[in-house]
Amino acid sequence: MTLGKFERLQFRQGDEFREFEGVARRLARRMETLSAGKSNRLSRIESRIARLDVRLETEDVPKETLRRELQGVLADFSRP
Repeated sequence: MTLGKFERLQFRQGDEFREFEGVARRLARRMETLSAGKSNRLSRIESRIARLDVRLETEDVPKETLRRELQGVLADFSRP
């Protein structure tokens, strides 16, 4: 689950711990939500870095502007 691969946990009649089926289902949904959020955030960060790379190739970007941009990207990594 932590790698973003989710297989529905299927309990059968007579399985032990069947009372945890609902908990396992909710956990899987929560992990999917967290994984999707992280994936979206990483995609946005990747886009920001790519745009910054293009700017560095095509413009004379002041050091302070570059520092602010990088701090913004790093802040995205820090947010929960």
